[in-house]
Amino acid sequence: MQKEEKKNKNQIIDYDGMERFFFVENMDESDWKFGGVAISSDEILKPFTKSINIIILSAIIVIVITILISIFIGDSIAKPIKETVELANRIEKLDLTSNVDEKMLKKKDEIGEMSVSFQSIIDSLRDFSKMVGGNPLN
Repeated sequence: MQKEEKKNKNQIIDYDGMERFFFVENMDESDWKFGGVAISSDEILKPFTKSINIIILSAIIVIVITILISIFIGDSIAKPIKETVELANRIEKLDLTSNVDEKMLKKKDEIGEMSVSFQSIIDSLRDFSKMVGGNPLN
């Protein structure tokens, strides 16, 4: 084996141009060096390369799943808010012809509380319109 270029202590470029790791064992009793095993760099690094590829693939999968969950959660938050804004816009235009959707009234969160308040406003405005003009807006 020829050592053309040494990259680190054990890595050599062999006579055939292949990078190899060369391992030698010291014999303490005689101060000799024993053996010499040259193993292809690709062969030694193969498990590490496979592990790195698995880690990268896993990271990509986790990122995609996280993005999908974020979109789902964001949509589940934004949709009721948009519906509540539309309801407020109808009330602003004094459109008292429809009631708040039952599923919105049954929600136990802040959107449900706003929906109940909007339904109360609609009912109050209907009663007021009956008292003032005798002709309800609905």
